[in-house]
Amino acid sequence: MCMGSKVKQLLLCIIFCLVAPFGCSADEEAKYTRQECIQKVLFDWSGYDEIEIERVLEQFTYKLTSLSGRESDIEVPSFVIPLKHRNELYFQFKKNCSNKKKNTIHLIKLVVPSVSNMPKYIVSDERVVPSPKTISLKGEHWKEDDFE
Repeated sequence: MCMGSKVKQLLLCIIFCLVAPFGCSADEEAKYTRQECIQKVLFDWSGYDEIEIERVLEQFTYKLTSLSGRESDIEVPSFVIPLKHRNELYFQFKKNCSNKKKNTIHLIKLVVPSVSNMPKYIVSDERVVPSPKTISLKGEHWKEDDFE
């Protein structure tokens, strides 16, 4: 009986050692506010009709959401293209926010070859306030901020 108890203790110890690193990472303190993690992209839809704009955006978002870890070393962030402002795209990264512009450019470059008739775009340096008009996801990933 003692032998079985020692085996159980050993197995529990091994399991704890394997699982503990994952539990610790969940307790890490957030490093950025939501505002620091939002990246704005502007599309130039000059010469496009509404149907073409929606077709391009459908292709763009489909390819973006289907990026796998093998295609990109960057986690695809949450994103939104507001219904009233189809020329705006907002990414909200959960980590590595100090590189949000570089990572946005990298992700878009991965997507562009799969999108026919992709418009010109600018990755903006504008600081974006989180709101229902932009992107406003909340969660443990970000420090508290003053925005609703």
